[in-house]
Amino acid sequence: MPPVSKDICLDKARAFKPLEFDDDFRAADAWRDGGFALNDQEVINKYRAAFKMLIASVGRQIITGRFNLTSVSFPIACMAPISIL
Repeated sequence: MPPVSKDICLDKARAFKPLEFDDDFRAADAWRDGGFALNDQEVINKYRAAFKMLIASVGRQIITGRFNLTSVSFPIACMAPISIL
């Protein structure tokens, strides 16, 4: 395969036009920005609890003067076989 010149690549990049898509394939209950709205209060509470554990762990590290946040462990509750994640 012969090498492609820089000029050809730049010309193709300049001529690029994004594809036009419509929402014919979007699910009826999809959120307008993508994904789905989370309306289940029980699931929301589980997400909040996991996030609070993570924030508490980060806060504990910072308050004790250890700013190396790579040593913060991920909450074990999120790693359970029936995890919220």
